[in-house]
Amino acid sequence: MKLNRKTIALLVAVLCILAVVQAIPATFAGDSEYKENLSQARQYYEEGLYLLSIESYQKALAREESLPVELELTDAYFRAVENGEITHTYNITTYLNGLVEKYHNNHEIYDAILRFDIDQEDYQAAADILEAADKSRVTSDIITEAKQTLKTKYKSLYSVITDVKRSAQGTFVVKDADKYYIYDEEFKMLFDSGYDYVSVYINGYALAKKNGKTFLIDSKGVRQAYFDDDITSSTGFGSELFACKKSSKFSYYDMKGNEVFGSYDFAGRFKEGVAAVKTDKSWQVIDTEGKPVSEESFEDIKLGGSDECCSGGVIFAKKSGKYYMYDSSMNKICEDAFDDCDLFMDKNWLAAVKIDKKWGFVDVTGKTVIEAKYDTAKSFSYGLAAVTSGKECFFIDKNDEKIITGEFKEGSYFNKNGLCLIKSETFWQPIVRYYVEKDAK
Repeated sequence: MKLNRKTIALLVAVLCILAVVQAIPATFAGDSEYKENLSQARQYYEEGLYLLSIESYQKALAREESLPVELELTDAYFRAVENGEITHTYNITTYLNGLVEKYHNNHEIYDAILRFDIDQEDYQAAADILEAADKSRVTSDIITEAKQTLKTKYKSLYSVITDVKRSAQGTFVVKDADKYYIYDEEFKMLFDSGYDYVSVYINGYALAKKNGKTFLIDSKGVRQAYFDDDITSSTGFGSELFACKKSSKFSYYDMKGNEVFGSYDFAGRFKEGVAAVKTDKSWQVIDTEGKPVSEESFEDIKLGGSDECCSGGVIFAKKSGKYYMYDSSMNKICEDAFDDCDLFMDKNWLAAVKIDKKWGFVDVTGKTVIEAKYDTAKSFSYGLAAVTSGKECFFIDKNDEKIITGEFKEGSYFNKNGLCLIKSETFWQPIVRYYVEKDAK
């Protein structure tokens, strides 16, 4: 039988109507089941039966996704933990991670999790959520409050160091008994065996001595080149050069162990294209070809923890008993004079300076930001600076607020992982902040 167009159109219309009619009961049934499960979940929640509540919430969400209901389920999970109904939180963590990924632009999810984590004093979990919020550029009052709370929180690592020799780029050279070891940014030993001597480890290289041999090692501890065995020490690697001491003089060597230039009483590590050298009783700043940046000489040039003289584009050099700020071309930045100083760790952070027996902080223009009132101070690193006042040592933020306190006598600089070394009476120990803002100033 041949069907004309009108007949075909009529049949199609009838089939569509039948499909809709058949779907209506299923739709109403599904909607009814969703509401029933949601109502039951809320009732169980009010009765304090949180596991039963969670089960009903999950059934409701299987029917229809909803952010408000997800938040209710999240709260039910938290109440179950507090009530002792849930002791293993692996499944909760998996659920919460999925929730953050699904609603990564919604601050309510972050807020709910942060409130619970901080209430439970699970600061590492809170730090992980804050990093996720930073990545998605999500902000809220709760997120801001959480960041303020975590500024004061840290944990101690179970390592004890008797002597810290050098640090640079967040890594550390320490001495234990008669051997030198290198620790990475998380304070894990890079190489199992120690050395008779090792320079600062920076940009993936260090100069080491062992069994009478002097050699260059890379980030895996592989020897890349042998240097003169008579070399006794090095101020480290910078601009493809090593400043090494042989007998009583310093010279600069290339990465193949060849002497390039120089014969100084002291030679610092190159950073930002310049290094400080001493000849007789005067100091100068030189470029990577060994030429003086300026004809002017100085009584002293302040060096950093890895014997660099320039950091953040600023050099502190001493004239007539006072330190002044210079740029890398040795042009004076300002006329302010200081009795002592500590190098900038970054151009956006503050440097510690001493004025009339007290320490304060200045920015790269020389402007005083925190008045000189502390007995000792180190420059800011990742938002905090170690200071002492009387017998107390603590860390302050750029608002001059006391942030971290404890039973320690001295603090060092934080690295990007939030790790720093603190010293008790006889040894050093690493501490780690739970959260460090990426743009910490």
